[in-house]
Amino acid sequence: MLAKFDFQKFATFSLGVTLTLLLVSANGFAQNLTQQITGPPESALSTDYREAKLSPFADSNLINRPTIRNDFTPPVLASPIAPPSFEQRDLAWKEKRSLAVKTNMPSPSTSEKYLISEVKILGLYQKPEGQGVFLKPTLAMGTTIFAMVGQEFWDGKIKKINKDSIEVEKIILLNTGKTKTEFQTIPFTRNK
Repeated sequence: MLAKFDFQKFATFSLGVTLTLLLVSANGFAQNLTQQITGPPESALSTDYREAKLSPFADSNLINRPTIRNDFTPPVLASPIAPPSFEQRDLAWKEKRSLAVKTNMPSPSTSEKYLISEVKILGLYQKPEGQGVFLKPTLAMGTTIFAMVGQEFWDGKIKKINKDSIEVEKIILLNTGKTKTEFQTIPFTRNK
């Protein structure tokens, strides 16, 4: 004969066993988690972040560290040096002329004691060798200079003569010992 099976008792019993096993396994899992935690207690940890001093991947023997130089001097900025006074230039020109006379060399041109900025252009003249200009120094009233292309001054020379101006190459002496070249165009004054 068939025995009567109480399904409700079996379900209650199965549920109880399942819950017990679940609680036991959850409790064991929690114990396993607490056993895996290692290190200092949480109260001993700092919340301040500090950068690493060196990269953990860099070889400290290969890192080039800058050296501090105590003998460093800042670079000198190039600035123009003022030319000597007219009296000093005139004296240097006279010494140069007397030396040329003693050594039977050609005398220096009168224009070599004047700065380019100290002469006015009065006009043009024509020679078989080419065009020339009449120059009037502002410092010496009784002097007129007849100049052609290549005529030298204290601080430069004439490069080109046009019908209404001249082009000059001006040489500027810098405080670094070097020279700087500038090209300027000087218009005729037309009796001004």
